Amino acid sequence: MGQKLSTYAPIELLVLVNGVRITGFSSTDILTIDRDTPRWTKDTGVMDETARAHSASTGAKVTLTIMQTSYANDLLTQFHKNDTENPEDGNILSLVITDQTGTTNFVTTEAWIIDLPQVQLTNGLETRAWEFDCANCKEHVGGNAVSAGLVGAFGSGIEAVTGYNIPGV
Repeated sequence: MGQKLSTYAPIELLVLVNGVRITGFSSTDILTIDRDTPRWTKDTGVMDETARAHSASTGAKVTLTIMQTSYANDLLTQFHKNDTENPEDGNILSLVITDQTGTTNFVTTEAWIIDLPQVQLTNGLETRAWEFDCANCKEHVGGNAVSAGLVGAFGSGIEAVTGYNIPGV
């Protein structure tokens, strides 16, 4: 049995915030997803008795690294401004991340921008790191050995992979 060719194409990353596609990512850093807490923690007593505890938390922090020239900065600033000026309106965002050349997916309907990113203006092009706090996340960390096409990218695909139905997607 021969080895399969694996393909990853960053241009095929689909990132949606409230159903709007985000583009203009940095050429080196695109995004990171960090879980808030490990799913399992352990404790070992002095007699070498080990116990483990399960965390039900599915929260995560997502960081999108956007070029300073991208329209996405204006869009994300507006989302943050709406949430800051009208917190009682529940300006919670949906966040969908899908690797369309693989099987990695991340979805939440409970995300918010933590704060405006640090701004650095220099003699060159810089980036903006937008941090989202996310609750109630569904994710699948997959690979790229088999092309998944649009698995999880639109409609029932996202629901099938993650269990979430994102309206408008």
